Amino acid sequence: MRGCEDTIAAISSAVGESARGLVRLSGPEAVALAEQVFRCDGGRGVGDLPGHVRQTGQLVIWPEGPLLPAELYLFRSPRSYTGQDLVELHTIGAAPLLTMLLERILSAGARLADPGEFTARAFFCGKVDLAQAEGVAATVASQSDAQLVAAT
Repeated sequence: MRGCEDTIAAISSAVGESARGLVRLSGPEAVALAEQVFRCDGGRGVGDLPGHVRQTGQLVIWPEGPLLPAELYLFRSPRSYTGQDLVELHTIGAAPLLTMLLERILSAGARLADPGEFTARAFFCGKVDLAQAEGVAATVASQSDAQLVAAT
């Protein structure tokens, strides 16, 4: 894992087609980067939203492209999973769409998160202890009911 001073992003929903997919961002520029791709219903800017809020709106992945329905969940530092500003963008779960959204966010200045990096940031910011972080890793890696039970 690299330092915690940059902003990371990743597709955080399961691989494959689904009704809903999500892209997560964490770091000092998470709100500013989200503002580049998300338009709030009602005209507010993402930066004007309070922490711990769900906001409906549309994604604008490319300037001339269509507006796509989405929800934004904003968790302000220090009261987030990672201890940093954290944004989740929830939209249609089509894999190509999520990839395009992630690529747009990365091109705007975020870095692709390493596997487990959101939880590592939570650990380094004192939001989870080592046993909890290992439990998250074991849960994500579980491939059977028995492994899932053992991880929790």
